Amino acid sequence: LRRDVVLEDALSYTLRALKFEQQPTLALTVLDLQQTNKATPPVYYAARLRTTAAAPADAPAPAWRVAVTLAPGKENVYWFAKEYPNVLLRQTTWDGRSLRLKATRREAYWPQ
Repeated sequence: LRRDVVLEDALSYTLRALKFEQQPTLALTVLDLQQTNKATPPVYYAARLRTTAAAPADAPAPAWRVAVTLAPGKENVYWFAKEYPNVLLRQTTWDGRSLRLKATRREAYWPQ
């Protein structure tokens, strides 16, 4: 695996590390979806990432909208809560997958 590659499967986790307040726009290399039962040659996208403040109607809480354009007609969009730890609130992908966060729950690691 090339060292300069981001996995499409991991974008929902990897993108949480962005410095959202700076509203980054950058180029990145993305390896196509690997969660599949097909053994196809790897596809690398010369992707473009764009961060903006999300419209209030798009997410249940104040959020950042991160659009990753993989190729013409192939765009994944992620909405992350503005509040740390920047939980993924919603996701839509170019191939029709759509996720919405129903609830969050945080528990103590070491109960007292």
